[in-house]
Amino acid sequence: DFLNISFESLSETFYSMRLLDIVGATVIIQSGKSTTGENKFGLNLSQLPKGIYMLELINGDEMGLKKVVIN
Repeated sequence: DFLNISFESLSETFYSMRLLDIVGATVIIQSGKSTTGENKFGLNLSQLPKGIYMLELINGDEMGLKKVVIN
């Protein structure tokens, strides 16, 4: 089970991504350098139990939050 993530960046900057479980504990954390334009990467979720998670992505001064459901 893989989660494909893509986001746009207006400039080359650093990003951090966290996947949080339902109680707010970080289960996956990843960071790196984004490039100008579209950025894509995948997360392997096969080791995680079924449930509801929140994906937090911070890229420079921007932040996004999305719900992720593993069935």
